[in-house]
Amino acid sequence: MYSVGFLVAYLTVLLIVAEPLRNAGKYTMADILAYRLRPRPVRAAASLSTLTVSIFYMIAQMVGAGTLVRQLIPGVSYEVAVVGVGILMVVYVVFGGVLATTWVQITKAILLPVPASQAGAADLLTDRLDSQRSRAGAESYGMRRSAAGSRLFASARSSSSSRS
Repeated sequence: MYSVGFLVAYLTVLLIVAEPLRNAGKYTMADILAYRLRPRPVRAAASLSTLTVSIFYMIAQMVGAGTLVRQLIPGVSYEVAVVGVGILMVVYVVFGGVLATTWVQITKAILLPVPASQAGAADLLTDRLDSQRSRAGAESYGMRRSAAGSRLFASARSSSSSRS
């Protein structure tokens, strides 16, 4: 279910939100709400919600970046790594602008599927190895497969049920 949730949400946003925005000639929800309601409170609420979401998003990124830098560069404390990555991000955005940030997102979109597929393959391989180990362990404890091959039965349990 989780693997297709984003697709369902994306289609919902396209049908319910994006089409009316396009038809109204507006680009954001704040634009259309400001057009229909009083613009100043709508813009303030949109700004506040954008900043709130961005702050939580940045906190998660900074925690991950600080941990990664601390592991990659020995001797660097976590706090220094977080501050250093934060400064690099601000400098990059200030000097590179939206175009540079867009190219970073494009590069990430191209590069991230590779490690994601490697992690998925490793997970599948690990699950397969674990199931083989579980099967071998079960057989060593006197468990055997049923004729249908769908369940494992303990030979002790089957022999005790036939006696009673």
